[in-house]
Amino acid sequence: MVGPNAWIAGPTAPSRIEGIALEWQEKPAHLDIRYAVQFPIGQAGSGKMVSLGTYAGTRGRALPITGVVLQISGAGGFEFVAEATFLNAPTLRARGKRVVLSGPTSREPLVGIRIGVNQLAAPDNVIVPAQPSRKPVGSSRVRVFRSRARQESSIG
Repeated sequence: MVGPNAWIAGPTAPSRIEGIALEWQEKPAHLDIRYAVQFPIGQAGSGKMVSLGTYAGTRGRALPITGVVLQISGAGGFEFVAEATFLNAPTLRARGKRVVLSGPTSREPLVGIRIGVNQLAAPDNVIVPAQPSRKPVGSSRVRVFRSRARQESSIG
């Protein structure tokens, strides 16, 4: 168990994660939080959304999680802020009411995750500092294509 915004495994101590359960003792009554984990293709239970406090993952089957979906709804202006590390991939950062995290090919196992919830400021109280425009980090995916390297064999 970890507190909000704390890493489970993560970039400095990666370890395959097989399940998660989110809990929030003082959650405002008007919020609904649901989440799901994804397994390698063809596994039962993959992508099934569960309610706050419910375990999502495998028990005793040693299946890796290859994706996480977080969803928050209701009044109050809350959003998820999440980071995830998948094996041999850079750390992903995403924020929003619906966050989808997975590795570059959607087959890499989850080896670290950090989840937090932020309350958004009311629109009339938002002050935007003058900065160069930057594309916001969201839950979009980036695909990386690599050319096939020539395979060379050596006889020794």
